[in-house]
Amino acid sequence: METGFSTNEDYVWFYHSGRKTIRLFRVSDATMIGNLCISGNITALNSTSWSVLAGGSDGSLGMFAIADPKNPGSLGAVAKLPSRTGQNVDNLQVDGKKDPLKKFRAAARVMRVLRRREERKAKLIAKGENEICCIS
Repeated sequence: METGFSTNEDYVWFYHSGRKTIRLFRVSDATMIGNLCISGNITALNSTSWSVLAGGSDGSLGMFAIADPKNPGSLGAVAKLPSRTGQNVDNLQVDGKKDPLKKFRAAARVMRVLRRREERKAKLIAKGENEICCIS
């Protein structure tokens, strides 16, 4: 099991590798607000103040928005996502054509950050500082 906090420390997430689930809890009242089943093996997890990032062993990358019913700001942010508004998001174009290299490079940068975090975590565990490495 792997755990971590969101960057604003309002939420804590738990990843269970056996069940392949990510559970999200609100820190203020310990209420579970999300239970997500992942299909592949997760190798790296990280979070922001409004999302959880999951990198898979097959090269996949998932970004899951935190939609807390008690936080109207998070619901507003989810409502403004391009997938919810129907906006066309083709800002990754070169001379009027889509550039798949830009998308690949962006995903590669995110995976590189997640891999560095996992390497730091492994070093802390090797030193015996297991308690410190679980907080992001």
